[in-house]
Amino acid sequence: MTSWDYSEEDLISGLKEIGIKQGDTLLVHVSFGLLGRLKDSDNSNSSSQILLNSFKTVLGESGTLLIPTYTYSFCNGENYQVEKTPSTIGPFPEFFRVQEHVQRSRDPIFSIAGLGPKTTSLLNNLPATCFGDNCVYDRLTEINGKICMIGLGLQWATFRHFIEQSVKIPARYSKNFSGSIIENNQTKDEVWDYFVRHLDDYCYPDGRRLENKARELGYCKTSIVGRGEISQINCKNFLKLGIKMLKEDPWFTVKGHT
Repeated sequence: MTSWDYSEEDLISGLKEIGIKQGDTLLVHVSFGLLGRLKDSDNSNSSSQILLNSFKTVLGESGTLLIPTYTYSFCNGENYQVEKTPSTIGPFPEFFRVQEHVQRSRDPIFSIAGLGPKTTSLLNNLPATCFGDNCVYDRLTEINGKICMIGLGLQWATFRHFIEQSVKIPARYSKNFSGSIIENNQTKDEVWDYFVRHLDDYCYPDGRRLENKARELGYCKTSIVGRGEISQINCKNFLKLGIKMLKEDPWFTVKGHT
């Protein structure tokens, strides 16, 4: 019996098994603790470094890695400092954010950090909308990007809100949030659009049915790593499927009426 559940080699093999290859552009959601104990790691920093090394190995220098570094700053009535405001969604995003050559978007709610040749075109000069036209998720889809989930099910992929806004589901509506964005010692007051949910119980998000459909149709590729699972889906397939299901049932991605 070993004292660990998976290794860097297991991660690399798993990523390749789900169809990730050199040159890909990848948006990754991470909860590596759900995979169990990682070989040669005794803290979150070492685990983060091993995970980052694994992505670099599989994507190569021609690949681009995007990691959510959400802060919800404007939602909390706070200003957003692009270079300084820490991510609030776990250890790996914050570890990645401060790495050399990593760039970060100006989105004061759902910022994304990137490393690789396509980062600038994906994250710079964004419109003031979290999930609307020409947002990061829209741009990622246009270049045939992929979404990868590490230890989390596809139901947790924020890309779903981009699909929901494109269909304008009744459980959500556009709401403006304002504040100051500070970048390169320059402060600018801005107003950003966020497609928020109505607070009624039947509007509570639930992406499980969409995930199950994606798995059923073979769009969501999966691999067992350690005690958990990693998965990958092409953004164009995810968008196409989501639009189809939401047009058939606009409550498909929420709790819905019972």
